[in-house]
Amino acid sequence: MSTTKMVERALTIFTFILFISFVQGCSNKLEKGYIAYNSQQYDVSKRHWQPLAEKNDPAAQYLIAKLWEHGVGSTPRDLEKAMDLYYLSANNGYLPAMTALARLQIQFNEEESAFSWLRYAARWDYEMAKVMLKQYGRPIPTADFKTHHALNTR
Repeated sequence: MSTTKMVERALTIFTFILFISFVQGCSNKLEKGYIAYNSQQYDVSKRHWQPLAEKNDPAAQYLIAKLWEHGVGSTPRDLEKAMDLYYLSANNGYLPAMTALARLQIQFNEEESAFSWLRYAARWDYEMAKVMLKQYGRPIPTADFKTHHALNTR
């Protein structure tokens, strides 16, 4: 998959996440943070998302992790902090965090854990997880969770 297509896919997924957040009545802080992020006001976005992340909001944990992963604004790049936050978010059932965590775990040669997260997300029929499993030549499990539980990607 080309870099442009991956960026387009990520933006589509991110937009969908924010739309679901809005529909579910998610805090206005998440939206305000996203607006600031799109304006490259990364520190402002962090100020909106940090209190939500501290209250175990998985979408906010994921977004703060992105700031640490990419080192934007006054947030220095720190992949360990990013992984910690992705883990918290993934543990709270947030599917985008599962694939982001897996991607970093693969970089750090933690493949067993990474592929476990990807298999779990794929069982929810999460497309990015299936793409990553296929990319690494791993079998894609049946999406058996999707029919039993609500998908958590807000």
